[in-house]
Amino acid sequence: MTKSNKISKNVVRKIADLARLKLDDSDCNLFSKQMTNIISYISKLDEINTKDIKPLTNIIPYQKNVMRNDIVKNSLKLEQSLKNSPKKDENYIKVPKIIRTK
Repeated sequence: MTKSNKISKNVVRKIADLARLKLDDSDCNLFSKQMTNIISYISKLDEINTKDIKPLTNIIPYQKNVMRNDIVKNSLKLEQSLKNSPKKDENYIKVPKIIRTK
């Protein structure tokens, strides 16, 4: 394992913060080791010689793209759509703000 494969506790804390998870030091240590092992395992793919391998565009060469026609259907009425929403603002569902500003 190279030094660049090491996932530090600070990186784990940053990921946990982005995912809104609260981790203690023992969790950070555990996840740091586990994530480092995963990255190290995946980096073994770099050892494979792929020089003469052509890029794969489709695993089944004879497969065609199956598309369906768009069919216009009736959708829910506005009142039905908003009926079970806990918070509404006129014709919209009101949700909590999740974007942080610095």
